Amino acid sequence: MGGWRGVGCLAVAIATVVVLGTLILSSDEGGGPPAPPEVVSAEEYQRALTKLDAEARPWVDQLAAATTEADLRLAKLRLGDLLGDHLVKLRNLAPPRVIEREHQKLQEGLSLLSLSLILPNSGPASTTAGTGCAVAAAVPVAEKVREIVTGLADRGSPLHQAIAALGAKQFKVGGFLPAAPPPLPVPAVSRPPHGEIVERSGPVGRGSLRITNGTSGDVAISVVTGEPSKPQVMVYVHGNSSTTVTGISGDYRVYVKIGSGWDAAGRRFTSGCLFEKFAQTFDQRSNWTIDLRKSALGNARTEPVPAF
Repeated sequence: MGGWRGVGCLAVAIATVVVLGTLILSSDEGGGPPAPPEVVSAEEYQRALTKLDAEARPWVDQLAAATTEADLRLAKLRLGDLLGDHLVKLRNLAPPRVIEREHQKLQEGLSLLSLSLILPNSGPASTTAGTGCAVAAAVPVAEKVREIVTGLADRGSPLHQAIAALGAKQFKVGGFLPAAPPPLPVPAVSRPPHGEIVERSGPVGRGSLRITNGTSGDVAISVVTGEPSKPQVMVYVHGNSSTTVTGISGDYRVYVKIGSGWDAAGRRFTSGCLFEKFAQTFDQRSNWTIDLRKSALGNARTEPVPAF
């Protein structure tokens, strides 16, 4: 959206660092070459798959039922360790040649899943991307569990693809994986009327703030005397429109939310979000005017802030 008039510059820098890891499992039990894989029949291989399902399912159920961080960590570690054990057993098997490729893909999928469960602060992730508009906060255990279960159920994962390939050749595995949880309700999105006061708290004073939004996008302006999450006043301003907020008390800061798709219950935008505040402090003794337009002649500066 750029900067505001009265704003020397408006810049938001977002840096994302992605670290990819590869799990390599090996076994060295001393001198001599490793024993060759045990050649097994289709029936014997299916028994190994059935045992994997039977032993992994209780830990998946325990993970899905976790209500504390300790319970969740334990279930993840136990499930990850168990899958690692079965991975080693499968690597020591030579199944019928007709499923050699599927056998290899199953090992790769189990390896990735085991690693994601064992590593600290990790878990299988779903392919659903977030909006980046959420307020930073501690994630409840229930939300962490839901994310992991959703990842386990993700049919686009390498493990699910291997399971489907084996199923096409009449081998059954993957019964330990959960079904995807039902989708969460989508927040109702509606555009408030221009100039609507969407939140007001605290004492009423003599101050006023004239706001001109010379940009094409809507904004929510917060008059803040303490935490930005608890504004004295929050007003919704349409693009290319002006409004005046009255009844402001004390010294205050001006915070700005930018985005689209207004969630009235959460008093926030749901996509394309930016969060700014004016660097200077305002007061009720003057009737201030701010113009939200990019300008090299601006006499006030804004700076990015965490979501609020």
